[in-house]
Amino acid sequence: MWIFRYFLPAVFAVALGIFVAQNIDQKSTIQFLFWSIHDVPLILIIAVTLVAGFFIRYYIIFLKWLEKKRLEQAAQKIIRSRKPDEEMRIKKDYSKDIEEVAEDRMKRRMQEEGSQEKEEQK
Repeated sequence: MWIFRYFLPAVFAVALGIFVAQNIDQKSTIQFLFWSIHDVPLILIIAVTLVAGFFIRYYIIFLKWLEKKRLEQAAQKIIRSRKPDEEMRIKKDYSKDIEEVAEDRMKRRMQEEGSQEKEEQK
């Protein structure tokens, strides 16, 4: 894909440079609807259109970059909002385990105390 990204634009730029160099003294007329400008240098027309094309292209790239940043920020916000839920679930599981262990110990103690009382009664 490097051919489309670097090589073809370079070939186009060289061809455009050769064209401009051969037609440096050429004058042209710009007409749009009822508006017209006479004797405009061809190199000026080409330069203005190239600059306009670059601005439009990089403005589109800038908009895509902004959208990508916005999506990344939204994704990070979602991840941050889910993280406490996971932490709370882990804490709940941990506290549940602690409660179960405490209940088991209490049952054992009660059983031990009950068996000790039975032995004392005998």
